[in-house]
Amino acid sequence: MGLKNLYKLISLSHLKYFKRTPRMPKSEILKHRDGLLIGSACEAGELFKAIKEKKSDEEIKKLCEFYDYFEVQPIGNNMFMLREGEVSSVSELQDFNRKIIELGEKYGKPVVATGDVHYCEPEDKIFRDVYISSKAVGGVPHPLMPYAREHGKFGEFENPDQHLRTTDEMLCDFDFLVLVGSLCCVVCGLLICSSFCSSAFVFLYLSINLNSTCPVFNAPYPIDAYKSSRDD
Repeated sequence: MGLKNLYKLISLSHLKYFKRTPRMPKSEILKHRDGLLIGSACEAGELFKAIKEKKSDEEIKKLCEFYDYFEVQPIGNNMFMLREGEVSSVSELQDFNRKIIELGEKYGKPVVATGDVHYCEPEDKIFRDVYISSKAVGGVPHPLMPYAREHGKFGEFENPDQHLRTTDEMLCDFDFLVLVGSLCCVVCGLLICSSFCSSAFVFLYLSINLNSTCPVFNAPYPIDAYKSSRDD
């Protein structure tokens, strides 16, 4: 059911709601959300934006009710916000993640540490850099390449690392949390969401994301599963 609804939504976004890019209205998602898990996304997602913009508790509660799980991402992914003056410090970025974790506890939603992965290996980053530097249809810049950055206002800085991190790498990225908090986000939240999925999907997801020895949890994945999943 979930896959069928996903295909339905993708078709609607291209055939009915297309406007420069495919769009997917919430009203359609609500009609076809059976079998789907919906996460809160990255800093561009409405939950993160609401926290950043200090929306009211009532507004944030309404947003939280829509999602099946919340996402937090490595601080490095959002460092461009500091360089571009959207936030004043690294601790402010960390506080955004802490707030999302707090909301997960408050509303009983799993919180999953995700990498916003765009490529597999660190050395593949150069291809992402080329993509970010390129203009979209109509000359529209990538969100990570705003006009001010393109014209040198912010100086030179690297794009965020968005490779497929191992569990150990993710734990290091969330070391600003207490150990229990980082384990809950990096390992436990992932496993909770995986338990909602079909066994085939769970196996693939665990194989890719838990390709590292975790000190307190032995996930059921085969040796070299990450490599074999990529080779396949």
